Amino acid sequence: MILTEAVFLGVIGGLLGVVLSAGIGIVLFEFLVGNPLQVFSWQSAQYLLYGMLFAIVASTLSGLYPAWKAANERPVEALRE
Repeated sequence: MILTEAVFLGVIGGLLGVVLSAGIGIVLFEFLVGNPLQVFSWQSAQYLLYGMLFAIVASTLSGLYPAWKAANERPVEALRE
């Protein structure tokens, strides 16, 4: 359950990051290049994908230790902490 929550938070955080990054990229590409749709070309959009993957992997890795620790404790002891 803890690991699932960590992955879910990574997906939500990654999606929010992708949306915000794409929005900022559209504005910057409008001013710098003049064509805001170039944000969605593969050369630019691959970084949105990398950011999404990084968010999911980082949150999964950070959720592994708490999940492992909770799995190795008795439920009564886990609730006391």
